This record gives sequence, C-alpha cells and structure tokens, in this order.
Amino acid sequence: SKAHGDDHVEFVGLAFHIGSMIDDAAAYLDALTHVRRLVSELRGLGIPVPRLDLGGGLSIPYAPEDPVVDVAAFGQAIHDATH
Repeated sequence: SKAHGDDHVEFVGLAFHIGSMIDDAAAYLDALTHVRRLVSELRGLGIPVPRLDLGGGLSIPYAPEDPVVDVAAFGQAIHDATH
C-alpha cells in the first residue's frame, strides 16, 4: 500500500514464475490459490490488480519416455481457475 500512493511507482499487476518443465497444471493451480489471496488483500486495500502474469514453462519431451503436456487441458484448467 505504501508504493500504491507513490507518484513515481505505477503498479500494473502481479507476476510469478513457478519453475520450468512443468507437466501438470496442479502446480499453477496451487500457486493461483496463494496469488488469489494476495489479490483479494490488495483489492481490500483499494489497490486494483489489472494484470496477472502466470509465469513458468511447460515441459517438452526430450526423450520418448518424457511426458507430453496436453496443452488444451492445461489451458482449460488455468482458465477455469481464473474465471
């Protein structure tokens, strides 16, 4: 809230990076649970959160035995959790 009142700081949203080679949406969903609490607290202080950047990288298979991410299902899980 201190930075929110500073004329030299423009709060444009929150960003987080949960890691790389993520093959399960559960890691993002867990992070979103924590971030949603923070967003709620900020909004309660009158600080809008116009943007949320879900950082991290989906895994890609380097070897035949590596998991292949179902990108559509992954995206749907994130969509459902944020809308």
